[in-house]
Amino acid sequence: MATETFGVRRNGADSTERRPHMSKAEYVEGRWEKAFEAYKAFKVEHGREPTSADSYQFIQIGTWCNTQRRYNKLGKLSDERRQKLEDVGFVFDMLEKAWQEIFDSYVAFKAEYGREPKADETYRDVNMGVWCAEQRRRYRNGTLTEARAEQLADTGFVFDPHGIIWQENFEKYVEFKAEFGREPASQDVYQETNIGLWCLNQRKAFNAGSLPNDRLQKLMDAGFELTPRKHSWEECLEVYVAFKAIHGREPRREETQWGIPIGQWCNTQRIGCKAG
Repeated sequence: MATETFGVRRNGADSTERRPHMSKAEYVEGRWEKAFEAYKAFKVEHGREPTSADSYQFIQIGTWCNTQRRYNKLGKLSDERRQKLEDVGFVFDMLEKAWQEIFDSYVAFKAEYGREPKADETYRDVNMGVWCAEQRRRYRNGTLTEARAEQLADTGFVFDPHGIIWQENFEKYVEFKAEFGREPASQDVYQETNIGLWCLNQRKAFNAGSLPNDRLQKLMDAGFELTPRKHSWEECLEVYVAFKAIHGREPRREETQWGIPIGQWCNTQRIGCKAG
């Protein structure tokens, strides 16, 4: 068995001395057990893994934990010791533990907000947007492990950055309908986005058969009008009268009122009159 350094301080009654007639193996095992008991007590008291700098009960418990991880990685940790550590929840891979904790925060974020984190969003003291961007970068580069990719995919994680932009615009569309109670008109701008043009592009993609099924389902669930209904002449006339009452003038060609392109309608009437 390889010699281990346990970081036991040689001061006070807690220092471990080699007693007469004690073999080296017994001495090493006794030190390991002492550190193991200190590790268990540390976790009960603090509810976490020791950090590298932590000392406890005269033992440099953080150093001891790092030694167990290193020995395990090198295949030098005995099956018996590994089993003991596993039984008390010892974390052999701290990086994996940190990833899992942030992943759990990501899942909680989506459950709370129903969407992907934005680039600058922080949640539970974690820059969630940066973390998500890093997962996408690793996925593109082929450095994201299959297990992590599968975990993310199971939560509906959006690996395609273009999908993030689509999702943000979709959320603006939903908010627009909630605020105004109608579909966006072609010229409507909402939250610095030409939401009318975005809607038009969704309809074009649908008609071309290039709108992905998951996006189509989201749009349908939100009541999106894939084929905008045509407004009757009488309805447009009523809107025209209302526009004049509100604004005291004729509509300009690009103007809309209550989701109806009333300026275009007026222009059509004028063309019809000229044609007789």
